[in-house]
Amino acid sequence: MGLKILSGLIYFDALDYWSLVVWLLGVVVLFFGVRVALWAWPALVFLLLAMPLPFRVEQFCSQPLQRIATNGSVWLLQTFGLSAFAEGNVILLGDRHLEVERACAGLRIFVGITAMTLVGAALSRRSLIERVMLFASALPVAVLANILRIVATAICYEHGPAHFADALAHDAAGWLMIPLAIALIAGVYWYLAQIVVASSPVVITDVMQRHRQ
Repeated sequence: MGLKILSGLIYFDALDYWSLVVWLLGVVVLFFGVRVALWAWPALVFLLLAMPLPFRVEQFCSQPLQRIATNGSVWLLQTFGLSAFAEGNVILLGDRHLEVERACAGLRIFVGITAMTLVGAALSRRSLIERVMLFASALPVAVLANILRIVATAICYEHGPAHFADALAHDAAGWLMIPLAIALIAGVYWYLAQIVVASSPVVITDVMQRHRQ
């Protein structure tokens, strides 16, 4: 209640969202004790990823993600042989101007992919270095998925029907990014399994015995 009241007094909505986690932690302590709360706190903190980011944090992170998405999309479109140029956060594609808005910066998909990689790292039985690398892949995977979304939209505007491109630019592309991101994460997981090989301990006496034989 204190966090909710403070949120209204200082006009900071995030405190109102975060109070839910504090309240749930208090419920666990009240009904199950401190030991269960110490065991359950990671799951409760995980709920923070389901809540909106503070406006200033979202604005601070969206601007660099917008630039990365714009420049990466232009580079990929040029690789495909299309005449694309970046002017700020606007992609000049022939006589069309495609603006990479703040909502298209990929911040939301980044939060979702972070949640997925965090769950995968927590449930995986791989080594610690593999789980850390899997979690660290959330940002590049989110950026790549968002760039592919923008490129697909631009190609549809250039060669496909306009109504299909308009539909792809919003809801359809957002839904398609989810299985694409899952596939990219699965690829990262497979790649890590190929380059990180589990080692078995070597007993020096066995080595010496085989050498004598």
